[in-house]
Amino acid sequence: MKKGWMWLIAAFLIVAMAMPALADVNISGSYRLRGAYLEPGKPATNLSFYDNRLRFDITAKVSDDLTMYIQADSGLGYNGHENANPLANQDSYDGILSQHYGADRDSSGNAHDIVFQRAYFKYNSPIGTFQIGRQWAFWGKGMMISMNRNRIKYVYSQPGYFLGCGLDKWDEGNITVDHDDEDHYFVFASFSNLVEGLTWSPWFGYIHGPGSGLNDEDIYYTSQALKFVKDKLALNAEFDYKWGNTQQNPEIKVRQYAFGVDANYDLDIAKVGAEFAFFSGASAQDLNANRKSKVFHSSYWYAPFVIFGEVPLGPDLIAPDGQHSGISGWSHELANCYFFKVYATASPIENLEVTGAIGYIQADEPRAVKDNTGTYVNTGADNMGWEFDLIGTYKITSNLSYTVVGAYFTAGNYYDGYSATNGVITQHTKSDDAYALLHQIQINF
Repeated sequence: MKKGWMWLIAAFLIVAMAMPALADVNISGSYRLRGAYLEPGKPATNLSFYDNRLRFDITAKVSDDLTMYIQADSGLGYNGHENANPLANQDSYDGILSQHYGADRDSSGNAHDIVFQRAYFKYNSPIGTFQIGRQWAFWGKGMMISMNRNRIKYVYSQPGYFLGCGLDKWDEGNITVDHDDEDHYFVFASFSNLVEGLTWSPWFGYIHGPGSGLNDEDIYYTSQALKFVKDKLALNAEFDYKWGNTQQNPEIKVRQYAFGVDANYDLDIAKVGAEFAFFSGASAQDLNANRKSKVFHSSYWYAPFVIFGEVPLGPDLIAPDGQHSGISGWSHELANCYFFKVYATASPIENLEVTGAIGYIQADEPRAVKDNTGTYVNTGADNMGWEFDLIGTYKITSNLSYTVVGAYFTAGNYYDGYSATNGVITQHTKSDDAYALLHQIQINF
């Protein structure tokens, strides 16, 4: 590890020495002040808080072919922990209205004061483009690949298509030892105008996990994305599938799949749309057999609603993936569900944009709870509920905007409280509905 830090310090020294000679350095960014009130449903208490974030974006042209990109965030006194901000996950300062992932955490569990979301070099060579460092990764609708990663990537581009490959260092152990790392190898492509307005973007990857425990996995995955744009119509679709097994126990299979599609049409007075998505989930039989056969976890980017996909709900604080979690730690990822929503965006007056959305969410597999013997019991509960969202943004000036968000979630029986004894459900407690109110002001510079 010390060797890695030495290389990092050396790289920064090289950049520092080159900075005075840089011909083109562009610095931009934003400052955001945000306040929120959240009622996630009993037994959690009402939560109110505010946070602020300062972001710098730096682009430095080292030479005609070499460019450096840096994006740095500061929480300005907010440490990024869920106890301080329940709408942030453990890896970021961001939650609702922004995108997660990026913060490193120290041994105390708190995020560092300054987070380098991205920091990488881009080199344009005669045979293609090379990028190395912490980069933004986004693919298709973003259901599988959408987060910052430490990666090496190569892209070959031609009019109408591009091809690429790369390596993600997802979990780096001792840099002198290979078997304690989790590596992602991938190849990808994009082909535009196969027919007028249609783009196909395939992605294939292989994940090799560290050498012990259930994370010792050999997993293959593919993401197939389609985008069609013609006149005022836009359509996006993505299909994701993972397969493989753990090396320690080949009986524990990995079978994960998801599908999402959305379409929107510009009516001039408003843009209207609809979206449907499905995420596989584990049945009670899978859980009792300690299998991962149908569990899908979406990326942190993909949260279809203001509340659902962002916060835990119900008396047991169950996250959207169906896992029990404390208020100080949960997953924002989606699994075991499908949803349908309709939405519309309009500008009733100049500089004001308003978006409304209504959606229904249901579990793919009914929820299961453990009884006194440690066996999962099927509750038969699969209704997750309805959500109603309303978002308004007013542009005060060209670089200053104010946003207000309101969301209400009618929690279904999936989020009720259950207990079981000897394979029989013995108690059922109704969950409260959840709602969130949020406002923020942001200036861009």
